[in-house]
Amino acid sequence: MLTDKALKNWAKKPEPGQVQDGSIPGMFAIVQNGQTAIRFRIKYTHNTKASTKALGTYPKTSLLAARKKAGAIIDDLASGLDPKLVAKRNKLDIQNSPTLNQLADQWIKEEFLNAASDQKYTKRVTNRIKEVCKSIGTLQASDIDAPMLRSSLLAMRDRSEDEAARTLSKLVDIFEFGISLNLCERNPAYSIRKQFKSPKPESRKTILDRNGQQQMIADVLAYDSKPECDLLFIISLISGARIGEIAGGKWDEISWQEKIWYVPAERTKKPRNGPRRAHNISLPSQQIILLKNLKQITGQNPYLFPSRAKSGHMSKETLKTRINRAGYQGKQDVHGFRSSLSSYLNKEFGHLGNTETAVEIMSHRTPQGVRAIYNRNDYWEEQRVLWQYWADYVEGLLPFPLGELGLKR
Repeated sequence: MLTDKALKNWAKKPEPGQVQDGSIPGMFAIVQNGQTAIRFRIKYTHNTKASTKALGTYPKTSLLAARKKAGAIIDDLASGLDPKLVAKRNKLDIQNSPTLNQLADQWIKEEFLNAASDQKYTKRVTNRIKEVCKSIGTLQASDIDAPMLRSSLLAMRDRSEDEAARTLSKLVDIFEFGISLNLCERNPAYSIRKQFKSPKPESRKTILDRNGQQQMIADVLAYDSKPECDLLFIISLISGARIGEIAGGKWDEISWQEKIWYVPAERTKKPRNGPRRAHNISLPSQQIILLKNLKQITGQNPYLFPSRAKSGHMSKETLKTRINRAGYQGKQDVHGFRSSLSSYLNKEFGHLGNTETAVEIMSHRTPQGVRAIYNRNDYWEEQRVLWQYWADYVEGLLPFPLGELGLKR
């Protein structure tokens, strides 16, 4: 058993050996072979892993001081804490690590809201983080480990793999934010990212053969609906744009003289890297006719497709619902219009120069590849020609003259 007297005598003639303390479980003093220093240490087990921690060197560290340090380690173990992480946290002066709730709130206010502008998106992300915090939000961020975080995400993953993966990516950002401010020392979210992956997106359902397209258009137009809904259907089909860009359109975005629809950046989809970009849609002769027909119906409203909804315009789900009710659920998707446009133009006019790139830009997608990185040409003239070719094709699929659309059924 260690005593002050025994330590003093040992220090006078230090011989290699090890002596157990006797009062603190696992604590001992040791002189290693070839050395003369008496070192205090403690052996302990945390999460089934055996470890040894240094407590100081005698006489600089007294027996009383060593026992005090050892006692603190025993207390940490009793509380379920890893002594090594506690020591590291103390060294970084982060003893008062915030709870996950507090850290997440700080990240949302200082980082997330400054970068995100879409209210629906920010609300969705915030709600997902709150869901995770229901089970572990009151714990200190520094005490949360990978198994805890994984457990808090399992219910969300059972509901939606994509939702859980997206939430985990935000948790990675939250813990990185905490590390940068010395509020926590590790990122448990990063270590489990491979267990929460978004499923590969399914290809958009679309009908590509001419007879099938002709029948689909006839069936959807035959479904009883308002004239402006007919126009939403065909205008969306010809434009090849995302339905959210079309359904929320305003009359002041239409330039009749230039024959261009200027879709503002705030209504376009945000790319993974970089800010939203405005989208210009060329208006072939058929679109001009359709828009003039629509103006007779909704021209007194700022929106092309007004609604009593809170947004003031039709929902992007309106057209999806109509296509489904016409019998094409699982066969034709609204987003599939863009695939139809791309497939037709690349097949029929791919021999023309820059068709593939122009079609990508028409659909408001960023062309891929090294070549695209250095090519800043928007191929606007090629886009105009291709849009007219596509509008001619769509007009040929209609069951009645295009000029009657929206005015006569």
